Amino acid sequence: MRALMAILVQTWRSSVRLRVFHLLLGLALLVVIAVPLTVKADGTAAGDVQILLTYTLGLLTAMVSAAALWIACAGLSREIEGYQLHLVVSAPVPRWRLWLGKWLGVVTLHGLLLVIGATAVYGLLQWRLAHGSYKPEELRQVREEVLAGRREYLPVQPDFRRLVETEYQKRLKDGTLEANHNPTVVRGEILRQVRARGSELPPGASRFWVYRDVRDPGAEARLFLRYRFYIGSASSRTDQKLSEGVWALRDPAAGEDGFAALPQRVMSGAFHEVVLPGKLVAADHTLVAGYTNLDQTKAPVVFQPADGPFLLAPESGFLGNYLRAVTLALLQVAFLAAIGCVFGGIFSTPVALFVSAMYLVIGLLVQSAVRAPQQDDMGRYQYQGLTDRIPHYVALTTRAFVVSVDDFDATGDLARGRLITWHKLLGTAGSLLGLRTLPLVVFGIWVLTRRELGTVVRT
Repeated sequence: MRALMAILVQTWRSSVRLRVFHLLLGLALLVVIAVPLTVKADGTAAGDVQILLTYTLGLLTAMVSAAALWIACAGLSREIEGYQLHLVVSAPVPRWRLWLGKWLGVVTLHGLLLVIGATAVYGLLQWRLAHGSYKPEELRQVREEVLAGRREYLPVQPDFRRLVETEYQKRLKDGTLEANHNPTVVRGEILRQVRARGSELPPGASRFWVYRDVRDPGAEARLFLRYRFYIGSASSRTDQKLSEGVWALRDPAAGEDGFAALPQRVMSGAFHEVVLPGKLVAADHTLVAGYTNLDQTKAPVVFQPADGPFLLAPESGFLGNYLRAVTLALLQVAFLAAIGCVFGGIFSTPVALFVSAMYLVIGLLVQSAVRAPQQDDMGRYQYQGLTDRIPHYVALTTRAFVVSVDDFDATGDLARGRLITWHKLLGTAGSLLGLRTLPLVVFGIWVLTRRELGTVVRT
């Protein structure tokens, strides 16, 4: 333990001597101080808070992460090339402990800087809300919709596969299909028709959504129904206008047929939130919401599945949500430090930086490569041949081993008031760091253990 702490302290000292560390530290301080003063939002409390969280915290995390990656790459490689590590390994210190001490030194140093910067951002946020010229209604809105941890519930979706198969078998029995028809193509067309019937709401018609397993927020709590619809068609996004309708919410206290009506006159094509009382959640943890199209021009409205309606229920305060977001940022720093130490122990500093950058680029691109092949309406991939199939299999295999740095980012959810769950936090630590990064770390330590330091020649 004494040797590990000595290596950790030495890593701190060598890191703070580097000019790159001073530069990135200065940029991080500039982000915390200058960005909130220069970047302007729409003047509302919600807009100012979202800008502060998205840009300031996001850029702070990026700067500290870049510094951690740079220092980790340069740490081992510079000491190997400078013959400093030769003196350390001559003592009875295992190289795995040396690697671990270097990694812990980088993580603790930059983790401390990140925590200090995140604390400053949180304090600046509270100061702006306390001293800003915001109306009481704006402050109430921002504390309920942004400065909160709201869990998102999706409505129960129909079993499209069962509906498609039922319709397909019906058409086969009725003899309305050609003898040489393609079953996949026919099923895809049936699925499009079923989805169109479910998403389009004719004038005067109603549609209901059911939300299950909703945690009881209390009768005094306020829930939010977030939605967006389009007039006529979702493709004609420039022809949107004001439209009228009525939300009907089932009131458990009034029985099965008791509904509360909330008339709406909103702009189509934009997201809106309806405030609901917590008492609408039934004893069986369900909530039923319906919308009736009363558009004055008798036009149909279209609810796309990606546009809701989503039920948002407050489950955590902002401070807890903020701490979980910062914890994910700390995990990102730990991941980048591990990548830098692995390649820094194998290559020279320039090559280690290049290989680390390529690793991160591959992680960012692999998701788009996985989604590159087109999917049919049943969710199956469609390949044109081996030239499509083989690269896609390679991308799927790569995704199982390579970590994308975007998987650690939670500033978007934080700025929208979305709950950052413990499941996401533990899943990130277990899957990304444990299952994917740990094998690379073991490989890097093994290479450092087997590496003959005497053959390293300073250039």
